[in-house]
Amino acid sequence: GQYRIKATATELNIQSLYEGMPVKVTSRVDPSVTWSGKIDTIEREPVSNNKNNYVSYGNEDSFTLASKYNFYVLLDSFDGLMLGQHVYVEPDLGDTLVKTGLWLPGYYIFTEGSKSYVWAATAQNRIEKRELSLGQYDADTDEYEILSGLDEDERIAIPGDNMHSGMYAADPGTVMPEGGVRDGVTYAAYDGIVEHLFFHPVVAYPELAFDGDAQANGIDDYMVTVDEYNKILQSVYDKGYVLVDIGDVWSETTGEDGQPKMVRNTLYLPEGKKPLILSYDDTNYYEYMLANGFTYKLVIGEDGKIASWGKDPQGNEVTSRDLDAIPILDKFVEEHLDFSPFGAKGCLSLTGYQGILGYRTQTDQDVEWTAEREANRQKEIEAVKPIIAELKRTGWTFGSHTWGHIRLGTKSLESIQADTQRWFDEVGSLVGPTTILFYPHGERPDGNDWQNTGPVFQYLQSQGFRVFASVGIESFSYIKKDLCAVICDRLHPDGTTLRHSRDRYLQFYDAKDIMDVTVRPQREIDWA
Repeated sequence: GQYRIKATATELNIQSLYEGMPVKVTSRVDPSVTWSGKIDTIEREPVSNNKNNYVSYGNEDSFTLASKYNFYVLLDSFDGLMLGQHVYVEPDLGDTLVKTGLWLPGYYIFTEGSKSYVWAATAQNRIEKRELSLGQYDADTDEYEILSGLDEDERIAIPGDNMHSGMYAADPGTVMPEGGVRDGVTYAAYDGIVEHLFFHPVVAYPELAFDGDAQANGIDDYMVTVDEYNKILQSVYDKGYVLVDIGDVWSETTGEDGQPKMVRNTLYLPEGKKPLILSYDDTNYYEYMLANGFTYKLVIGEDGKIASWGKDPQGNEVTSRDLDAIPILDKFVEEHLDFSPFGAKGCLSLTGYQGILGYRTQTDQDVEWTAEREANRQKEIEAVKPIIAELKRTGWTFGSHTWGHIRLGTKSLESIQADTQRWFDEVGSLVGPTTILFYPHGERPDGNDWQNTGPVFQYLQSQGFRVFASVGIESFSYIKKDLCAVICDRLHPDGTTLRHSRDRYLQFYDAKDIMDVTVRPQREIDWA
């Protein structure tokens, strides 16, 4: 019989192919050697990864994971072609434009204002936004001439909603989802426990936090200081943990019964490493915090990076990347890139009753809502938007902590419904949709969310929440059988556990090495 070329395309471009379509086949060894032919057959069932596929259609060196489909090409002549030879297949549109140098399909290029960019991989295997200088445009093939900004041997990615600078540049089929070796690092499947630590805002100025007022003991119970937080990050890094996104741990799929369900994903991590989720409750910068040693809000510093703004004990304004948990983690990852191999940071758990991220974006039903108040609210909304965008761009995600920090185990269904809608209106409208709900006070809806599925839980799940996070003594998780949802517990590094739960946290750090007893209130410590 007649020989055919077996090729693969992804779901991103298979729909552009048709049987009988003219194609050009190019040698991967010598791009000046080409053949012509037509597509004979297209398979519509996806195939599993096959490392013996002979050719690729288009550019598959992107970082977007996609299903693959086989198709077959009949050539007009096989002269000069060897069995098993690797080639490229592309549509033959009868180019009339003589092309030299580097040309790039338009779907790789995105614009911001008058400038054009691609997402490119750096030498350190990180994604960066690269500005391009464009030349001619071929409308027949939707290709742009690249005058500068990119070389032929560089790797680029197809733009996507979740693409951001600093992401790990993983090619499909090499690191995720199939493991393998990348730049000398072996990636292996991990199906064990995914640990989850959460923090409240960290204390920037202990002398203001622990000054003996009515707030001092509560801050001592539930917060850590900047110094303690820095030491915790260093310890979990030293103990082999790497950051993963909570959204990557579980996925929604369809069961054999046709109903949606949650499944635990297999993670592929650098060999010997352990996954760690970080989340941060109440990153709203409440009014009470402002006089008690915390930063006031997040800002974008002169270097274009997320920083905090606030006032020191002397009343001086301070913009810094060293006084708040969020920019501190950003800096730590910059200095320890292997701590976040896939670009993850943490999930920010937001209420809404005093705005978000230090900006007073909330409405207030307890006062007369005047035009002046609404104008100030709109000003705050506009001010926080670039902060949200930069956080998303640099690997941070968002979850709900309810609008009013309400107790889901005792509030009526009607009040929970009203609170949830208000969160969507005032917080979700700014940070975007989320599937993550963090229980305020760790209080479970309907009394026991993993044995019961009561009306509150059913309502919250119906609103799009899929991962329900409480607080506990271990990183427990359970996929519910009767509803498409996951419940999980988080551990809480804070003054309470530093004082009384040293043994439980030794896998992460030793409280003796972390706790700064010289600045905290003189209260009982179990291990002292």
